[in-house]
Amino acid sequence: MKCTYCNTKPARIMHKDRHFCTEACRLKTIRYQECLERNTKRYLTCVFVPLLLLIPGFIFIDHMFIFMFLMLFIMGIALIVYPFTTTQTIDMMGVRKSMRLAKLCGYGMILMGAIFSVILHYLTWVR
Repeated sequence: MKCTYCNTKPARIMHKDRHFCTEACRLKTIRYQECLERNTKRYLTCVFVPLLLLIPGFIFIDHMFIFMFLMLFIMGIALIVYPFTTTQTIDMMGVRKSMRLAKLCGYGMILMGAIFSVILHYLTWVR
């Protein structure tokens, strides 16, 4: 078995059906789980509430680029601040790599929001 946190070294310590290579990895995983339990509602709010920005975006179609950028920006920041992933991702990659992947997706969402807003802004001015 590999370490649940770093997913590289063979595990020597077992704690609640999880395997760890060192005590430091075990403590980091426990801190991650505590942060997940504390901030789950905030995370879900920051991910799903920005979808409501699409409603005024469809009403004010000429300014859709603003609402699209805000939606993706808020969702990207949520992924950067709260880099939570599924248990399947953690089992496959480990906690450390799954957090990096979530943050990378957050940066990607912010970049996509900026690109989409520039494209939509350009398309509204071309008409």
